[in-house]
Amino acid sequence: MYLATWTNALRNLRENQLELIQSLKDGGFDSKDGYAPEEVIFGRRTIAPMDLVVETLQPKYTDEKDLVESITEAIRECHKDVYGRLQTSQRTSKKFYDENVKTKTQELNPGDKVLIRLFTRGKLENQYSEPVEVVTTTATTATIKNQKGRMESIHKNRLKKFMEEVATSGQLQDGQPEKPKDQQRRDSEQPVAKEATRGSSNQQLRRSRRLQGKPADQ
Repeated sequence: MYLATWTNALRNLRENQLELIQSLKDGGFDSKDGYAPEEVIFGRRTIAPMDLVVETLQPKYTDEKDLVESITEAIRECHKDVYGRLQTSQRTSKKFYDENVKTKTQELNPGDKVLIRLFTRGKLENQYSEPVEVVTTTATTATIKNQKGRMESIHKNRLKKFMEEVATSGQLQDGQPEKPKDQQRRDSEQPVAKEATRGSSNQQLRRSRRLQGKPADQ
């Protein structure tokens, strides 16, 4: 009953709406490989009521052997085509990433001091280790000598060069990165704010003593 009602309703649509019907019918297709999920798995597309209006061609089989051979060949061709399209999509995405997103790997030399990013620590804890020395480097990794005296190879994206002159001036201590400028400004303003609050309290106290008829400096 539902199928008949749906089919009759679609057949009553005007000619200028057939393009919309086709787009709705193809809504389950993957934009990267151009195939519906069931076609990749089973080798056949689902026949929807809209196919009756659009009148798409459907495959016909003479017997079970012809059915199995046709579906097997369809799956093989589908997988070959999908693999090729996915490879092309991956190359395009990688090219865009390398040209627009990927950051330049920092240059490290043997003897440099570096900090190691520790991903296992909590958000409120120090995210970097104590300064360690770089022994050797490659294009993407660096071999460092850790606090226990052991050699360890770490990817460069986990390393940050330790600036000794900054640490000596007091802006970088205990292997921690320099504070943001807004945080430094707030820290410098705190003593001024406390002094202003103390002065305001003294003025209120003297005013209260005068209202009570008492000496202001008592």
